[in-house]
Parts: sequence; structure tokens; C-alpha cells
Amino acid sequence: MKQLFTFLFHFFPIQLLFLHFRRSFLLLSFWFILFGMAGGWFFNSIGIPYLFEIPEYLGEVSFISYLIMGIILGFFVMAFHITSYIFYSYRFTFLATLSKPLYRFSINNSLIPLVFYIYYGVIIADAMHQDGYTLTQIIANEVAVVLGSIGSIMLAYTYFFSTLKKPVNQESDLKLVKPFNLIIYKDKKLESAPEDKNVFTYLRNFYSIRIARKSSHYDDEERLNTLQMHHNHAAIYFLALIAFVFILSIFSYTDVFMIPAGASVVLILTTYLMIFGALFSWLKTWTTTIFLLVLFIANTLSGYPKLQRIHKAGGLDYIAPSLPYTYGALDAIATDSIIAYDKAKMIEALDGWKNRQSTLKPKLVILNCSGGGLRSTLFAMATLQKIDSLTSGKFQNSLFLITGSSGGMIGSSFYRELHARRNKGELIGINSRNYYNMLGTDILNSVGFTMAVNDLFFSLKSYKRGGFVYRRDRGYAFDRKFNENTMNLLNKSVFAYREQEQKGEIPLLILNPMLINQGRRLIISPMGMSFLCKHEKLFKTRQSDYYDGVEFSRFFSSRQADSLSFVTALRMSSTFPYITPLVSLPSNPPMEVIDAGARDNDGLLLTIRFLHTFKDWISENTSGVLIVQSLANRPVESAILNNSSETRFDALVKPVGGIVESFSNLQGFTRAEILSYAYEWMDFKMDIVQFDLLTKKNEISLSWHLTNREKNEIYKAVSAKRLQDNYDMLVELLR
Repeated sequence: MKQLFTFLFHFFPIQLLFLHFRRSFLLLSFWFILFGMAGGWFFNSIGIPYLFEIPEYLGEVSFISYLIMGIILGFFVMAFHITSYIFYSYRFTFLATLSKPLYRFSINNSLIPLVFYIYYGVIIADAMHQDGYTLTQIIANEVAVVLGSIGSIMLAYTYFFSTLKKPVNQESDLKLVKPFNLIIYKDKKLESAPEDKNVFTYLRNFYSIRIARKSSHYDDEERLNTLQMHHNHAAIYFLALIAFVFILSIFSYTDVFMIPAGASVVLILTTYLMIFGALFSWLKTWTTTIFLLVLFIANTLSGYPKLQRIHKAGGLDYIAPSLPYTYGALDAIATDSIIAYDKAKMIEALDGWKNRQSTLKPKLVILNCSGGGLRSTLFAMATLQKIDSLTSGKFQNSLFLITGSSGGMIGSSFYRELHARRNKGELIGINSRNYYNMLGTDILNSVGFTMAVNDLFFSLKSYKRGGFVYRRDRGYAFDRKFNENTMNLLNKSVFAYREQEQKGEIPLLILNPMLINQGRRLIISPMGMSFLCKHEKLFKTRQSDYYDGVEFSRFFSSRQADSLSFVTALRMSSTFPYITPLVSLPSNPPMEVIDAGARDNDGLLLTIRFLHTFKDWISENTSGVLIVQSLANRPVESAILNNSSETRFDALVKPVGGIVESFSNLQGFTRAEILSYAYEWMDFKMDIVQFDLLTKKNEISLSWHLTNREKNEIYKAVSAKRLQDNYDMLVELLR
């Protein structure tokens, strides 16, 4: 046992592993990020692990998509070996006695990559099995990853690192012109290191072990030249990576160049890893300190207006001076006369809706759709298809108002468009699963790819809208991919719906993303909505409390508000943190927009506000209100959790983490409170019928990418027995 322990301790792969954990936490952090994203240690709730488990290329999960993942992973592994070699080769001078020292070093440096590939293989197999793939398909795709990695690694060795060990004083490295030969610094002298004495054996290849020879009979200059013979080749590899990212950025909207999003993430990690290696060659032990200092300086400089990188809403005028975002400006667009005018126009729309109903006092039907990424999009879509079939179209014809957030609003908007086109005779079979599948096509791959090659590096392309030019970003990628998935049915301006909504021909749809500046709603609608932006000042309290909304169309009327794309508006209401960008609007200070679910996930608060505003008309002209809710944000009932602190760290993060964990419940308590108050002033009957997707937490990921299994589960959930009583209640209430 002692001999085995001694052998392992002095074995080169083990010594390298010790060295990594002792000296290079930043280097290991790249692997930690990769393990974490692939294994779902973090970002699991928004579906990032699926980008690694089931990657898509050209809209399909295939042998090619896994092959590309393998190729890019091979690039990452090669970058890890090169960077490690730059870090540590001088500590093991026996490498100077070997031919192909980098190759031998890489074999012995392969413990961490090997563990990752085994781990990744298990993850792929499990995910594909759950998604219904056959054993043959699983094996084929596992092989594709391995083949891709072997291919890219061997390409690097044969092309970039074919240099062999040369005799003394013979030039062995590749010559580079300035400034490229400065990318990787070459040491002027060889320094001794204690690790050099600790290696007795090494792997010559993956199946044979050799004794490490001493190199003391070589002079220091010869040993140093041999160890550094690949530094310029490493610079070439780094430049090739940058060129590859550059090419992908140029052709980022050509489908064949749009590699799987998971591969894009790995490519970015690879590039940063090589940058880190180049910095270390110059700075050595100062690398981390200098890196953090540079990061601090860069962050400080990025705060200057000319250096800020903002994400714009296509169609708006950002060239003219920014509009002042002040209480005076809010006063000007919410005067008593404007509010009275908007109320009168809304009553006209209500009258138009009533005139299209078959009874004298119909039910005013309102739809609330919760957020929840693609899962809420599909659940809202499937629920509306089911209800339309059960009611023979009566529900959609009785529907007046749609509110909510995020994906739920996307699903309901799409179905509203399908229904309107069916009424015009342009479409048939709108309850077919084909439309459901269309809406469920992946978006995250395009967004993730653009983030990797565009937003985090180069932004080389632009697009035009409303006479202005804008930089393409992942927000644009989202819009473009969504329109492509849905046959451009929603590719129009927000205000293209004004006439139909005003006449009551289609349901009124109100988008209300939240402004980070003080948490107000940004009310986006083709109709005037000033009455939803300002409370009556009944008491002498702070002015800021009375303005809880900003009407987009009026505030930005002089900045081409009517050119805003409807799909962009939907995205603004569905802004996942980091996945889709925070849109900055041309105001001073800038209004930055985030997901509507941050304030009112299912739209009930806005609904009650609307009902209170028009309670007299509703009481006189309807038989009551029916609110139908499509909820895909949390389980129907949640158990009371035991939040007692298990560790000191738990106690440290609980004050903040507990609030975040309770966020959904807090909104639920607010809704219950508002409903109890509403009961006091309502002199009309109101019924609420809920359709819930989830029965347990994290049952389906909160993401813009869902697996086939998840899509099928959502479609089946709509017809679940647990919801049958709700459908029966809805049909009865509509009679």
C-alpha cells in the first residue's frame, strides 16, 4: 500500500492535479462553470443545462449537433492544456528531455477533462432517455461528442504543434511578426521549482508509463528554449480562436453558421481561457490582482455615457435629445382631460364589444396569463385551443381584455392573431397541434449564440427600422427567430391593432413591463391608457406614489412610438434577466424595462384596476365578469417550507434568499388582499376560473428552450382530469 501511495504521489498526472488545486483556482473556475452549466448546478431553472444535454443545430437534435458540441469542447480542452503548459511547464524540466513536450504534458494533464467527459456522457444519456430517444440514438450522439473532440484536438496537434524537439541552438519555434509575437511572453531564464523533484513517472501515452529523466545535463538555455518552443504556436491558436468567433459574428444570422448555443458558451469560455493564459505568461503571480484591477477600471469606464452599451427598442428615435423623465412630464400626459378622453374611447370599445355579443347583458370575459418562459407560452396557447374547441369559438368571441406577463402574453397574442385571421377566412384549423408545435420551436439557441459571438465580443451587424439604424443584439435575435418560427404572423407594429381593438373586433391586449426606475408599469397598448397610470390623489401623500405607470404611446409619441414592433413589445414584457437584454428607452434618466412578472405576474392587479375604472358601465351593461386564468408560474398549492438555518452560510444568505424564494407567494398574498377589497365595491358578480400547469416546483423548466418531453407534458396537462371540473365550470358560465 505504501509503495502504491508513493507511486501515485510521484506520478506526473497526480502532481499536475495537486498543482492545479494549489495554485490555479481561476483556471479551475472555467471547469467549474462548465461542470455547473452542463450538470444543472446553476442556471437550471432557466434551462441552460438543456443547451448542453440536448443541443440543436439547424432546428434539430442530431448527430451533427453533438459533433459540433464535441469539436468546440475539444477546442476548450486544448486551450486548457496550452494554458496549463504556459503556467507550469517550467516547473517540470524533465519535459525538455522529451519529444513533443506539449503533447506529453497534455496527456498527463487530462484527468480533469476525462472526468468531465464521463460526467457529460452520463448527463447526455439521462437527458436523451427522458426525452424518449432510443439506445442507438443515445450511443450515436455520445460517439459524436467523442469524435468531434478527438478531431479538433488532433487538428490542433498536427497543424499548430507539429514542432519536435530540436538540437541545441537550432531554432524550433514559429516566427511571428510584431505585435503577434508579444501575445505569449517568453521567459529569459529558467527558475527552479520544487515540483520538478517530485515527479518520478509520467504517461508517455494513454497506455504506457515511463520514468522521468533528469534534465540537469542540459544547460538552462537549451531547456528553456525547448519548453517554450510552442509559445508562438499558442499565440497562433489564440488568434485562430478570435478569428473563428469573428467569422461566426459576421455570419451570425446565416443558419449554417449558427452553432448550438451550448457550443457558443463553451467557445466563449475557451477564448477567455486563452486570454487568461496569455496574461499569465506576462504577469505570472500578479495575474489575478492585475486582472481584478483591470476589471474594476473597465467597469468604471463603462459608466461613462460614450462608452455605455445600451440595448435599444427598434423603431424609436435615439438620435434626438432624450425626453425628460420627470413628474412634470408624467403630469403632461395624464391630465384630467386626457384621462376623461381615454375613458370615453374605452367605453366606445366596450360598446363595440357588447354590440357583437348575442345577449343583451353578456359576460365580460377577461383572460389573465402568467409568465414562465416558453412553458407559459405553450400552456396559454394549448389552453386557449382547448377552450375554443369546447365552446365552439364562443369564449374567444366573448373575450374583451387580455393581461399578464412574459410567455403567457406571447401565447395569448399568437392565438388572438390566429382567431382574428380565422374570422376573416384567412386561416382554418387553428386548434391544430401544428400551431402549438410552431410556437414551441426553440428560441434560446439563437439568443444564446448571439450573446456569445455578438453581445460579449463583436457587434458587427446592424438593422433598420422606422428609418433608424440599430446594432443587432440578442434581443433582435429573439425577435427574428420568433417571427421565423411563427410565419411572421405577429410581425407588425403594436399600433397596427388600434382600429380592431377600438371597434371591439379583437380582444384588447395590454402589455405592462416594469420599469426598473422605481418599479412603475410601462403601459403598452394601441389605445389610450392614461387611466391606468395615475391614481386619484385622495390624500395628502407623496406625489411619487400616485404615478405607478407610464403610458408608452403618449410619452414617446415624438420619438416614433408607433414604429415599435409588436414582437419587440412582447419581448420587453418577457425580459428574462441576462437571457434577453434590458431595453433602454430614449428618456433622461433612461427607462430600463424588465419582465412584467416582476410586479404583476398573472395580470390580476391590472385587471382589478380596469374593472374599478369602468365598474359603472360593467354593472349596467353586463351580467358580470368572468376572469379566466392560465397559470404556469408555480404549483397549485405549495407546502409550508422549513427554512431553519442548517449552516452558518444558510443563516447568512437567508435574509435576502428568503425574500427571493417567497417572491411568488408575496404576489399571491397581494392578489388575495386586492380581491377581498374589490368585493366591497363590486356591485356585479365576478367569477374566476383557474387553469394551472404545475403540480410541483420545477416540474418544467423556466426557459425559452423546452425538450420534446416537456412540450408533450404541457400539451397533455391541458387535458388532465384535474382540470375537467374547471372546463365544465367555464362552459356553464358562458351559457
